[in-house]
Amino acid sequence: MHLDTILGLITERETTAAATAGRLREQITLLQTELSRIDRELADLATTRTMLQHLAATEFTADDPTIVSSAYQQILAVLGTATAGMRAKDVVLALIS
Repeated sequence: MHLDTILGLITERETTAAATAGRLREQITLLQTELSRIDRELADLATTRTMLQHLAATEFTADDPTIVSSAYQQILAVLGTATAGMRAKDVVLALIS
């Protein structure tokens, strides 16, 4: 084989490998960005879970949580006075009035 042919084949392979490496670097960047977003979401969810567990532990400490939760009692009071079914919006309006 002639030296120019071999060098030409090497150049073609370098070009192909460089293009592949560029595509892979772009994919890695996109994956790193997505991974960072997902990591932030997981941290937010863990914080939410911890806070919810804390709030639930302080709110629902009795055997019957409906007794402890004043908001729940208010909703039951509104529903208890209703003569027909109520939409959530109507319950909220009754609570704030």
